[in-house]
Amino acid sequence: YATLKTGKLLRIGRVIIPIVKAIYDRDLSIRNFTPEIYYGIVSKEETKGEKIELTSKKKFEKNELEQAQALCDQYNASKATVIDKKKKKETLAPGKLYSLSKLQNLLGKKYKMPMTESLEIIQKLYESGYVTYPRTNSEYLATAEKDKMKKILGNVEKLGYPVKFKDKKTIFDDSKIESHSALTPTYKIPAKNALSEKENLVYSAIFRRFVAVFCAEDCIIEKTEIKIDVGGLETFVLKGTVIVQPGWTKYDEFSKQDKILPNLNVGDEICIAFSPKEKETSPP
Repeated sequence: YATLKTGKLLRIGRVIIPIVKAIYDRDLSIRNFTPEIYYGIVSKEETKGEKIELTSKKKFEKNELEQAQALCDQYNASKATVIDKKKKKETLAPGKLYSLSKLQNLLGKKYKMPMTESLEIIQKLYESGYVTYPRTNSEYLATAEKDKMKKILGNVEKLGYPVKFKDKKTIFDDSKIESHSALTPTYKIPAKNALSEKENLVYSAIFRRFVAVFCAEDCIIEKTEIKIDVGGLETFVLKGTVIVQPGWTKYDEFSKQDKILPNLNVGDEICIAFSPKEKETSPP
């Protein structure tokens, strides 16, 4: 009716109008938002080799710094004790073998290495016979390469790395390969001091991921929820990961959303040192 009356296509209705209004109101509230200063109280001390961050739910206005400090003093005079622990054991899979772009992204983020430079180094390692063909967009190996991988793993094992052959779809999958397989080391292992510092960084990244993918020992983790009581004044809940058996993480880094928690048990005491921390309110 509206389209016919106006001569223009108008999309309106009892569903669209309220949704558009809600989005419009939120946009305005973000645009017109003025941040305000407030104080939170935070402790970030080390227990069993891991820093444990406790952030109180209590907040103080910008003119209440003294009250915030008084509460910190009260908390710090108390004991922080683990009062409850829930855990669920899982096996953490390693990352996939590197494609060229995934490797370049890692080198860029970790070592600030420009893509042109990393490509040049990877190409040189390939021409020297240390890594497989670099211009690949795949993170998988061809099924025809299984015997080849067994021989490479034999060489890697001789260097003292705990690896074993794994015939898995997450590693070998012809359907995920367009032209070339993922990057891996070859039979040829560079001699000590054969590579420059940057060449060694790139080769090590490829080599470590290969070891991680074929690591004989699984990485066992516990998804953990820990409740910590601070002198009966406040209970803090920490959620994160406890590494029970490191497995492949000894050789390759892994990224995750969860915090790493120390292996704490009910009754354990936590080191605390609360202090006021200035913060700003965030827009919706």
